[in-house]
Amino acid sequence: MSDQFVFTTTHEIFFSNREPVPIKEIVESLLGIERIVKMCPKALHAITGVPIDHAEVIVEQLESGSLLEKLGIRLVFRNEDELERFVEWVRENVVRKPGVGQVVLIGAVVAALVGLGMHFLAAPAGGNTTTITATNNVIMTIGAGETSLSPEQFKSVVEAAVSSRKELASATALVLKPARLDPEASLRFDGNDALQISPEAIKATPAMLEVEPDETSERLLDVDLQIRATNLDHPTRGWAALIPGRVDRRVRMELDDGVSPRDVAGRFQVRADVTVHYKRPPSGKKYVPAIIQVHRVIHDE
Repeated sequence: MSDQFVFTTTHEIFFSNREPVPIKEIVESLLGIERIVKMCPKALHAITGVPIDHAEVIVEQLESGSLLEKLGIRLVFRNEDELERFVEWVRENVVRKPGVGQVVLIGAVVAALVGLGMHFLAAPAGGNTTTITATNNVIMTIGAGETSLSPEQFKSVVEAAVSSRKELASATALVLKPARLDPEASLRFDGNDALQISPEAIKATPAMLEVEPDETSERLLDVDLQIRATNLDHPTRGWAALIPGRVDRRVRMELDDGVSPRDVAGRFQVRADVTVHYKRPPSGKKYVPAIIQVHRVIHDE
């Protein structure tokens, strides 16, 4: 069983709220932390060279007033050899806080992912990311200090561990919920003032992700439409075209009800009024052409 091969460290997340935090915000914050911790194995693998099967979070202690979340992070390995290699790497390379069971590197990776998520929240909204960037630079420097990497390399490793910016941003929004209840609250990891997110950085971070639509469209008049496939039996299936300079690869084409298939079939190129419909892949930021909708074929007089 892979669950036998586990490396566990204890970590603290402290919110300096002046008033007790409601249970709802505590629960949502913990759920956000769990989602972020599950992203850590990929970064830790890149740093240590040891593959990690997955990560788990256990709540060890909660203290109200100013909120203290004491968590156990369990790194689960596939076999004993990989566990031993990781333990040896930690023993030789990483600071461990005396008497607490903390590995500074792991806390720094979690903090770096939260900081990166804050940037992903702020950037789409056009927010001022200066304070967030300054905070992230400090965290990246601390994390890099636990490895042989430069701060820039450490940042690249953390960014590469993120398979979905949307997922990290939404998880980070949950993590920060308790701090939003107090305009002077900060967030500190593992009792380390250098691994701290200031009230100013939290205020600069939107409370939720501003999601761009997954689809958009563009109306184009009197364009050159190159026909690459036709289907006289159906106006919306089996057709394909491109628009030089606009849509340079073959995509699906659909004809409006008022457009006769015979106006297009058998012709390599026509002039037409069209709408290009774009979709954004889940893993990408750029929209790509998906459908060319033909409204009118322009005939020479």
